Amino acid sequence: MKITTICAIHDDINSYLRWIKDLDSLASKKNIVFQHILISSKEKLPKLIHNVSFFKVDEKSFWAKSIKFGLNQISKNHDIDNILIFNHDSIPSVEGINEAINSIETHDLVSGTIYNKTTNENIFGMIKETGFLKFKVLDNHDPIEKAVCAHGNFLLFCFEIYNQISYIPNFSHTFLDFYISSWFIKNKKKVSKTILPVGFTNESLQYRLEKLKKDTGIFKASRSNLKDVFTFYKFYKNLRVACGLVIYHLSKELISRFKN
Repeated sequence: MKITTICAIHDDINSYLRWIKDLDSLASKKNIVFQHILISSKEKLPKLIHNVSFFKVDEKSFWAKSIKFGLNQISKNHDIDNILIFNHDSIPSVEGINEAINSIETHDLVSGTIYNKTTNENIFGMIKETGFLKFKVLDNHDPIEKAVCAHGNFLLFCFEIYNQISYIPNFSHTFLDFYISSWFIKNKKKVSKTILPVGFTNESLQYRLEKLKKDTGIFKASRSNLKDVFTFYKFYKNLRVACGLVIYHLSKELISRFKN
């Protein structure tokens, strides 16, 4: 099995190399060949190893744009079985990663679950819609049929199936992972999630909610801006919902500015 990984970082090379070390340790035990693509806006990063290809991008290339850049690099290479998109800012767990790799042999897409290391809450993974445009990470007891998309913190998918996606929009910071995973689900591909965590994080669900609320800037290119909101929800839902969300966010922003 040949897997190409894609990760975008700022300058935290040590946490990235921790992931690479654990991934490569599995390769030595299983019939796997990893090739790693690392993307950063930094001019040069130290300590890179032989099977890591480094690409420098513009400072304005945030997560989604950087990951798509990586995808474009490997779209020219057809000698690949699977693609793994992952974030380096969690502590990897070899047992969960091994489960994901075993699962991709019989599935088209596998989402790796990431737990809070203290509470064991599911913080990242497959996502369900609990109400109209209200989302929550699947619990272990939830059936996979409830999944509508998945986080890109650990997203392993079949390269051949991925190449069937005719068009992937240019997102700024978020939504690229949701777009790809929801395409697999909408098109009835075989998807799965790990029961064992592929990694652990210090983030809690409450912290995530507060962080998302604080960081979201609907008119900022680096965050979930209006263009990205419209583009994703037009695909995920329909044109009417996408237009309604744009009107909602515009009205909310204008009211906020008028009050201030």
